[in-house]
Amino acid sequence: MEGKGEMNLKLNRRDFLKISSAATGALLLGEKADALSNEPFHQIGDLKYIPTRCLNCTTSCGIVVKVKDGKAVKIDGNKLDPNTRGTICAKGQAAINQLYNPDRIIYPMRRVGKRGEHKWERISWDEALGEVAERLIKLKESGREEEFVFQHGRSKLGNLKKRFCWAYGTPNDLNHTSICSNNIRIPISSFFGRNVNFDCSDFAHTKYILNFGSNFFECHQGGHHIAKRAMEAMIENEAKLVTFDVRLSNTAAKSDEWHQVFPGTEGAVALAMGNVILSEGLFDGDFIETWTTSTVNELKDAYKDFTPEWAGAISTLSAADIRRLAREFAASSPRCIAFLNRGIHAHSNGFYSSRAVYTLNALVGNIGKPGGFQYPIDGGNKEWGIKISEPEPFPEKPKKNAIVAFPPEYPYSWTQKVGGNTFLYWKNKREKVSVYMGYCINAVYSWPEGPTLAREVFLDEELIPFHVAIDPFYSEQTSLSDIILPDATFLEKYDNDQREAYDYIPFVGLRQPVVKPLGESRDVREILRELAQRIGHGMERYFHWKDTEDYMRMVFANIPSDKNGIGGFERMKRDGVYAQNNFPANLHPSYAGKKGYEFFKWELTDEQMRDTYSETIALMNGKKIDLLRKKGDEKKAIIGVIRNGRAYHGFHTTKTGLFEIYQEDIVRSGEIASNPDGSKLKGRYPALLTYIPIPGHNCVKASDEKFILTTFKVNVHTQSRTANHKWLSEIWHYNPAWINRTVGERLHLKEGDEIIITVWRHPYRAFGDKDIVADSSKVGEFRVKVHLTDAIHPKAIAISNHCGHWEYGRVAAPISNGSDIPYREFTFASPDRCIDENIWWSKEKGGVGNGYAPNSVMQITPDPVSGQQGWYDNIATIKKVQFFLLFSISNK
Repeated sequence: MEGKGEMNLKLNRRDFLKISSAATGALLLGEKADALSNEPFHQIGDLKYIPTRCLNCTTSCGIVVKVKDGKAVKIDGNKLDPNTRGTICAKGQAAINQLYNPDRIIYPMRRVGKRGEHKWERISWDEALGEVAERLIKLKESGREEEFVFQHGRSKLGNLKKRFCWAYGTPNDLNHTSICSNNIRIPISSFFGRNVNFDCSDFAHTKYILNFGSNFFECHQGGHHIAKRAMEAMIENEAKLVTFDVRLSNTAAKSDEWHQVFPGTEGAVALAMGNVILSEGLFDGDFIETWTTSTVNELKDAYKDFTPEWAGAISTLSAADIRRLAREFAASSPRCIAFLNRGIHAHSNGFYSSRAVYTLNALVGNIGKPGGFQYPIDGGNKEWGIKISEPEPFPEKPKKNAIVAFPPEYPYSWTQKVGGNTFLYWKNKREKVSVYMGYCINAVYSWPEGPTLAREVFLDEELIPFHVAIDPFYSEQTSLSDIILPDATFLEKYDNDQREAYDYIPFVGLRQPVVKPLGESRDVREILRELAQRIGHGMERYFHWKDTEDYMRMVFANIPSDKNGIGGFERMKRDGVYAQNNFPANLHPSYAGKKGYEFFKWELTDEQMRDTYSETIALMNGKKIDLLRKKGDEKKAIIGVIRNGRAYHGFHTTKTGLFEIYQEDIVRSGEIASNPDGSKLKGRYPALLTYIPIPGHNCVKASDEKFILTTFKVNVHTQSRTANHKWLSEIWHYNPAWINRTVGERLHLKEGDEIIITVWRHPYRAFGDKDIVADSSKVGEFRVKVHLTDAIHPKAIAISNHCGHWEYGRVAAPISNGSDIPYREFTFASPDRCIDENIWWSKEKGGVGNGYAPNSVMQITPDPVSGQQGWYDNIATIKKVQFFLLFSISNK
């Protein structure tokens, strides 16, 4: 029909994206700051607007909290945050659920029954801190400081945790990075230099994105910032997005092309693309020869066997597609980006696979260019002009070794610790633990084999004689402690916090209390300060401030004043963020207008050149490089690099001043890798690129009965931490197993059928850690319902994280029969109908329940180079649960 009132249904791609992006932005990126909250700290009537930073995921967005009568009532974005531009997501909005969760612990507690019996008594802070300090004093006075372990998850304590551990004398400051992001951080730093461990590429100006396993429209670290800018590029630049993933994630669904790959073979695809770029002359020879540690001829030789046909046979992609995508990517240079996340790096071959992806950027010469792959600009790095101070004095690094924190089998454990193996090592008595203190960690739920192995270790009082938990909630791990010290939530505490700058405006942020801590809960920074002063033995001199606000005044003392004369901590309290908006002209007037682009080509100024000398170094591959160093500098730090007779900034955080495709540290670290007894560890540690097959996966590909079990994350949850937020769990509380529809038909499965997934250990180790069991034995099994879909690779099974808690409060773990949590008297709760009567998805209410926790069957299988946990490597079989109806017939 034609004429007036006709609806034109013809939309081109740009029009469609403009329309759909509004809905996508509302759902994915959350709500934009309202007009009132555009000025962060102010008060209108009885409503206060207080800026702080979110911590409901690791993206750490700037937020403004509306507070009325001393109670937080609403959360919006802080428009002064250059990354978020005033938007937040559902997780940020729901932080109020965390703050006022009626199942919060708000008093110190001491165990009075056996571990795991849930029997507690309330004690005073004086008793609690006194008992912990007494244990640590005895340990210190006996010279066994290394037997104190401080293990934390995604905390934002920064240098304070290191300060506490080093002041005490223990090297066992353990993190969780190896179960999270080692295979992003270590490969990035292998190119850019140590302490540079995340990318923040120029998505807003790109034309082509090769996405290896990132779901940035939902849950990439920093994903909100990428999502905004990638959507802008797709609309304004008509950028092409190509995603490689075993599952049709939200990002894959919004891509121009989605390619299902056999799990763990993404690195082979990247190598084959590199082969095409090099063999067909699509590379940037000038960049490779001038600005990298390699040469064109060396790379051609290294890539010659990684053909598209070889990769196609491994990955199930066609060789023709691999060639086409490689050519498109190179043709888009420099406005193109190859980047990645867990879909590729959370495999036990992820280190070299990640290096293969990142190297694609160097081959086409897009490094540092508009729309290309960028060096991360982090406001916390003093070189960009913002001076964050750490109070002096700072303790020296302990001289004692830690073979759990830094296991000698992993060549790169010296850059990022290997936390995923700790409970296996403690069970095997590799290192003795006398006092274990956990903060912001729930390993019993979230670690590989955590619900079995970690729980077993915590229950064994010979292995962990004394367990202290600093936690606002009764998590699966906290329930197995001896002392619980109630931490404040992030809306009640201080942190100095910053992220990589996606618009190349360095900034720093302040997390500050918006309300007073509930009950007797305390900021962890106050807990550690008081413990240090109670322990004494010199620790107190490193914690000399009167309270955490005093500490923050020292940290932010150098923040410059605004036009009204307000600077330092007071400016941070008012605004929540300080951005270096005149970067990089703040470094030198000659850098004005350069933004952060091609920083390595910035020529050194006369002032920077003063008192320098040149030194020529030769790499093991024969390449020679002229470096500039400062006279009298004992550390011999690089000031710049000489290329073609001129002095440049260079990639100055590397040892060579160049982008290190050829990486000698990998070889050298591999040469010293050893077993705990000191015997040589035989492994593969080439300086260039390689592909390491995952043990046992060939058998999976050839068998109709075997699959690869993977996990995924969703946009409204963060690992184990947000399942107790009712607004979020109302959206996502149930996680069936995704199975390909054709597989379901072959196995006679229907939607919602219950199956048993059994996971089997790898048949052998590629190389490395002998403590890792690899004998094809059974890891474990669990029952789960199935979701049949075409949106997953036929050889993969996928189940989300976040669900299946058995502790963590009544929202995360609905309690049946009207019973209550066993620690009710230690919470602040009053009757709450929303939770008491309206967990509508609980089985007691006739709902589907709270889902499944798959980590009990996720085998410990670390990357032998980096120690990154291979979450997506699990070899699994499926068995349908059969139900039989029994009839009893009697004669009458």
